[in-house]
Amino acid sequence: MKAPRLIGCDVRTMRNESLEILGNSEAIAVNQDKLGVQGKKVAGGGDGKVWCSPLRHGRVAVVMWNRGSSPASITAKWIDVGLQPSAVHETTSSVRERISAVVDTHACKMYMLTPNGTDVGYPTLDRRRSKAGRRASEPSRERARHDSSHGRSWNTWNHFYCNINKTVIRESADALVSTGLAKLGYRYVNIDDCWAEHDRDSKGYLVPRKSTFPSGIKALADYVHGKGLKLGIYSDAGSRTCSQTMPGSLGHEQKDAETFASWGIDYLKYDNCNNGDLKPMKRYPAMTRALMSTGRPIFLSLCEWGDMHPALWADKLGNSWRTTMDINDSWESMVSRADQNEVYAEHARPGGWNDPDMLEVGNGGMSNDEYIVHFSLWAASKAPLLIGCDVRNLSKETLAILGNEEVIAVNQDPLGVQAKKVRMEGDHEAPLLIGCDVRNLSKETLAILGNEEVISVNQDPLGVQAKKVRMEGDHEVWTAPLSGYRTVVVLLNRSPEFRIITAQWDDIGIPPKTVVEARDLWKGIDYLKYDNCNNGDLKPMKREEVREQSESQCAPPCLQDVPIDASSSIRIG
Repeated sequence: MKAPRLIGCDVRTMRNESLEILGNSEAIAVNQDKLGVQGKKVAGGGDGKVWCSPLRHGRVAVVMWNRGSSPASITAKWIDVGLQPSAVHETTSSVRERISAVVDTHACKMYMLTPNGTDVGYPTLDRRRSKAGRRASEPSRERARHDSSHGRSWNTWNHFYCNINKTVIRESADALVSTGLAKLGYRYVNIDDCWAEHDRDSKGYLVPRKSTFPSGIKALADYVHGKGLKLGIYSDAGSRTCSQTMPGSLGHEQKDAETFASWGIDYLKYDNCNNGDLKPMKRYPAMTRALMSTGRPIFLSLCEWGDMHPALWADKLGNSWRTTMDINDSWESMVSRADQNEVYAEHARPGGWNDPDMLEVGNGGMSNDEYIVHFSLWAASKAPLLIGCDVRNLSKETLAILGNEEVIAVNQDPLGVQAKKVRMEGDHEAPLLIGCDVRNLSKETLAILGNEEVISVNQDPLGVQAKKVRMEGDHEVWTAPLSGYRTVVVLLNRSPEFRIITAQWDDIGIPPKTVVEARDLWKGIDYLKYDNCNNGDLKPMKREEVREQSESQCAPPCLQDVPIDASSSIRIG
């Protein structure tokens, strides 16, 4: 647990048994391990539980605990504790795939699993091993000890978009070496979207686009590896990628993972488009498992856009996770991404990182001072440093920012604690502070500012801030629980066009077999009880709010097809 060791007995009259427990140097070493990752319960039904904690140098501490009133046989499987099925580990002897023990009532067995010269763990799950930590696990302690790349990369998308080819990739790899950026740890050369043909081949495999990558990806990986660098590639947890120019990996995870491994891929950016409205928590694990089964260490970057708050659940699936929508090369976009990313600071740690998207430094949309702010915030936030400009044509100013060794050292600090805002002074948004001339209010403005039902949502004694629970393109669903078993929901359309938005009961946090009443807080209208999706079809409206009150057992799965008319119109339900 890495809990403080606070002895609570009378140390003046300790029994030998107590002294043996409190003085067990190996157990104390687990508690004091410098990686500092707290143990978690990873398996166990009934009274038999398995807890594990990753340690430095590829080791894993495993506790098998019997809470029952009779002896129990407990097994810790490698898949439970984050190790490859093929891994050989040592306890008192070499063991494969699992370790089992009979554990007495109200007792435990504690084991230290130490790698025995073979693959030490899953390439994505067991990731807190190297000093830097921001990368997939490696197949030996030696390699982990010497690799401090921290996931620093160059990526094609921000500058080149779909205009990529073999020459761009090779020349960019050359430039990382010639500029000295590779020596500073920028070791991944990442190909983003648009690298494959429009369709899979007759056997279902992805095919590199012949017009742009005539020699294939394997030959390109060999070239990049020959420079002492690593090659990254892109796919999508949907039917097609975001550009719509190539297939996604949904339903083809195993085949694609094996393909990437056979090509020598070292990094996968895994996007979130065209997902069929399936939740990412159901789609992303398939690729994690597929990559793990290949045995090749591949850094997995989950590009989920922060839709379903991946910082809260993605630590078991990947090495980094996007916390924001795509960045663009502007001050407003950059600082907003930094703000959104900071919310999840407590969830970042060595081996699992919040990703506010790639760097725009050097692309020309901001001033040099603004780019310094950009790089400083990303570095302090321990974000993956993903260069997004054309490294073949770097200005001196851009190279000075991207190559600042002291700032990079902050990003690479082995403690791995993300920076947080600790003070804000100046003109910032505050709860319900009227900013207009109240001496000359229009009727419409007064109606908004004086809406008592909306104000009551803000003043609800439960005091729980709303969260975004679904984000699809320009439309979003926000929700927060209220007192009295009520829920407030905002359906937000950010686009200038008409949208149909659906709020799923599962998103809102309402049990699936629940009937609700909906009240439109802006029109003051009570709607009929929702007992199925079709009854949730409401007329177009702007800037509306609805409170939903749980009532009885029956089955509306969603508030479906709610039309939201015009830019920034909202509906709370």
